[in-house]
Amino acid sequence: MRPIKTFRETKRLFKQPFKVLALWKKFYKKPSIIKLHNGLKFNVRPGIPDIQMIKEVFQDKQYHEALQALPKKAIILDLGANIGTFTTLAAKNQNTKKVYAYEPFPENTALLVRNIAMNDLNEKVSINAEAVSGKSGTTKFYLNHKGPATHSLHNKTGKSITVPTISLSQILKKQKIKKVDLLKLDVEGAEEDILFNTTKTDLKKIKHIVMEYHPNINLNKLLTFLKKNNFQVSHRASNEPGIGIIDARK
Repeated sequence: MRPIKTFRETKRLFKQPFKVLALWKKFYKKPSIIKLHNGLKFNVRPGIPDIQMIKEVFQDKQYHEALQALPKKAIILDLGANIGTFTTLAAKNQNTKKVYAYEPFPENTALLVRNIAMNDLNEKVSINAEAVSGKSGTTKFYLNHKGPATHSLHNKTGKSITVPTISLSQILKKQKIKKVDLLKLDVEGAEEDILFNTTKTDLKKIKHIVMEYHPNINLNKLLTFLKKNNFQVSHRASNEPGIGIIDARK
């Protein structure tokens, strides 16, 4: 994650830049609401991760092109929804019919629920407190000391909690989804487990994937898998080793 470097940069995105910087520096001790110039609001925790995620989505426009290309009545899956930054932006898109958001960490899920309600998006968003994995059941979810944006099923460091899991194929069956117009994946290393265990029939239902990949995956293997399943694939690396964005579309 590249930090917000200047006050001017903060001011361009947020209505209350001084409050944002105070949260960034942890002068606040509890979650607080911050407002963007586009009218959206988010309840965020003190520290860097929540604010940084807002910056990536709204200022760096990490998903802008994918959202601009949505067809009418689009169905979107957000796997690794965190506090709802992408979910909120996607649900606000006029072409979006429904966003199905999945987030297993209870603290994140609580903020996700608040942020969706605070932006009047309950009718367009389905919130599910589950980790998406290669199979449905339960598993350990590892809590990373770097913060709640980096908790993971696969980076086995620190404390863990037990969370329910659901496979991508099971999501499509349970939610009765016939077509996914956009699949957003930010699952801290579970990308291969999720996609490699999705049936070919269900992969055909997915039209566009935007995912953040992480150091523990085999990037070439993942790109080859996507190409074999008829996706046109591009990717770009970030400044952090082993991390980048994959865009796969049909």
